[in-house]
Amino acid sequence: MNARVSTSEKIRQIVQDIDLRGNAPLTRLTVLKKWLEAPNRLPALGLWIANHAATDNAGKEPEEAALIEKARVFLQGLNEAGNRDRCLNRRSIEALQKEVAQYKRKFRGQQWGPVRVVNSWPLYPTEEGLALILEGHPHPSKGYKLASDWAQNYDSRYGNGFNGPSSARLLALAEWIEENEK
Repeated sequence: MNARVSTSEKIRQIVQDIDLRGNAPLTRLTVLKKWLEAPNRLPALGLWIANHAATDNAGKEPEEAALIEKARVFLQGLNEAGNRDRCLNRRSIEALQKEVAQYKRKFRGQQWGPVRVVNSWPLYPTEEGLALILEGHPHPSKGYKLASDWAQNYDSRYGNGFNGPSSARLLALAEWIEENEK
């Protein structure tokens, strides 16, 4: 019998811990880094999370809502069966990524240097997912960071981490991993 626990099973264990304890630390998702070392998994994860971020959220302001809708339509077109490989038009992805990245782009000066202020949390994982698709050879830690940013939830009882609403996202991630393991 093989005692090796798959990445998707480890993610499901995080969900079980959330159910038992109410929360789990973001660092528990580092199990994803090893899985992301395989070729083509990082861009696929970027596309998948960008699509979910654009699909799961609505903007609070008209400009933000329009940009999220634009990303949703674009990304759903890429994700349609059979389109993923032939429709990855780099220029179109770059244009959308740049437009999303420029939405209310502000930096605040801190003593150690400028810090970017994220004004639209729904657009942030979309932006970072598109960047992951475009980057030549991203490090698996970027995929882990994107996945943890997308799945985390702030709760004043626990702070930032995985808790209640994170469970559904982590389960969706585990299912996606199972579908994409090769």
